[in-house]
Amino acid sequence: SVRAVLLQAEGKNFCVGGDMGFVGNHENRPWAIKSTVVDFHLAIQHFAEMDAPLIVAVNGVAAGAGLALAALGDYVVGAQGSRYAFAYNSVG
Repeated sequence: SVRAVLLQAEGKNFCVGGDMGFVGNHENRPWAIKSTVVDFHLAIQHFAEMDAPLIVAVNGVAAGAGLALAALGDYVVGAQGSRYAFAYNSVG
C-alpha cells in the first residue's frame, strides 16, 4: 500500500557517513566494523528491494554512507548548495 518513500534528514546535513569514532574507539574493533556495516547493508537491501520508488532529498552534505544512500534513490533532489563526497580516503 506504500506508493513512495521519502528519505530526508533534519538539520544542516543529509548524512555525513558512519561513526568512525565508535569503530575506532571500540574495544572490539572487528565486531564494531561488522556491526556497523551489516546494519547499513541491511537497510540498503530493504530500500533496494521495495516496490515503491525511493525519493531522496539531500540538504547540506551527503558523504560516505550518506552518498551511498543518496545514490540509491530512484529520484534525488539536491538543495542548492548540497555537496556530495566519498569519505573513504579520509578514513584511511
